[in-house]
Amino acid sequence: DINDNARWACAHIPAVRRENVEGISVYNLLKYHQVVITEVALAKLIKEIQTYPTKRGWGQRYATPDKKPVKPPEKVEGWNKAWIEKKQRLINSEFRAKEFFHEQQKWKWSNELKGPLKIPKHDPLTG
Repeated sequence: DINDNARWACAHIPAVRRENVEGISVYNLLKYHQVVITEVALAKLIKEIQTYPTKRGWGQRYATPDKKPVKPPEKVEGWNKAWIEKKQRLINSEFRAKEFFHEQQKWKWSNELKGPLKIPKHDPLTG
């Protein structure tokens, strides 16, 4: 799927490897640092990738012996209850940590041995 100009331009360059879409492999795509691909070849490659599972017979299969699709399972109540509780605890703990931080900012620690260890930073009685 290479046009004639590109084929003749890179025919005798040993570092260049030409490949058809049918012969392309993942190894060769990852092996080289640069890949040049034409629009026609890209469209053909996309079509090849999309139709590959049906060519290999990897079509949809059913779990029932009569080849009918299985109905999706019904949701079980409370299946994610533990996850929701854990998430709520996390949210609450973050809120409490912020609240604790803001509450801590209101106090200063006293180095004196007499009296309270923590006193308000801004005393409303001092004026």
